[in-house]
Amino acid sequence: MSDLAAIVAPLVGRPWEPPAFDCWEFLRLVYRQAYGIELHELGHVAGDTARDVPFAYTEAGSGRWCPVSIPRDGDAVAMGRRARPHHVGVWLATDGGLVAHCAEPLGVTVAPIRALAVVGWGSFKFYRHRDRA
Repeated sequence: MSDLAAIVAPLVGRPWEPPAFDCWEFLRLVYRQAYGIELHELGHVAGDTARDVPFAYTEAGSGRWCPVSIPRDGDAVAMGRRARPHHVGVWLATDGGLVAHCAEPLGVTVAPIRALAVVGWGSFKFYRHRDRA
């Protein structure tokens, strides 16, 4: 088990409880514990139930994240149930690649991309934080 997987493992099953704990707060916690990187807080987006929309629209283009085609352990995974990503998780380079994320109603889960696609997630894009490049 990688160091990152060891950090994520005890979080599996933690409930999705926005605004206190959603996909962005999950990513913030993982980055703080795994890399000592403090990701900033995101405010709510009017009309949305999660604070994850800004990742796809502001974080990804902020200069803090670089798009990558081949993910490595710890890269952010933007995904969505619509045409554009509106949710974020973290890539685990374990068992051929897994995505850990926090979403309603299951909370924190870990699954391969193909399993996420079966339940409706898509538009996968990968990003590496500049402080990990």
